[in-house]
Amino acid sequence: MLTKHDLNSVKLTDDTKGVKVINNISKKKRAYKIDPRWKVCGAARRRFNRLPTSLQNTDNKKIIIKETLAENSAICPDSGDFWAWYHDQTGYLKRTWDFEKTCDELGLDAQAVAEHLVLEGKQFCKDVRLEGLNRLGNVIRQYGEPLFDDEFNLYNKKVENE
Repeated sequence: MLTKHDLNSVKLTDDTKGVKVINNISKKKRAYKIDPRWKVCGAARRRFNRLPTSLQNTDNKKIIIKETLAENSAICPDSGDFWAWYHDQTGYLKRTWDFEKTCDELGLDAQAVAEHLVLEGKQFCKDVRLEGLNRLGNVIRQYGEPLFDDEFNLYNKKVENE
């Protein structure tokens, strides 16, 4: 008797035998490549989350982002490109339907909140764009202080790191 698994590997033929079982059918999965800049953000986020709660502050987050970017220069060699991309991602988040309005209502700087959210990852940003900032609850209060003092200075970070 054929099982459900066996039926997936059966091919009907026109010959008199009727059914030909094909073993080793392999479907190729399409390779999914993650943008190296999101990998850097993920590595920095994991490193930050491993810190004791007492050390999880904005100053340490800044240091960890810069160190992680330097350590991952093999996958993301152009730090200027990374900072330009990071700035673009924060702008993309800020253009979400009620992002700035919600931040204003909570008394938070929209740029600072967006900077922290990009570090949380691609899926997290996508969820915020779809569901709004209300999905964060009180966690959003941790994102009040900006990660970068001067957003236009982000492009010059490459010169400072070298």
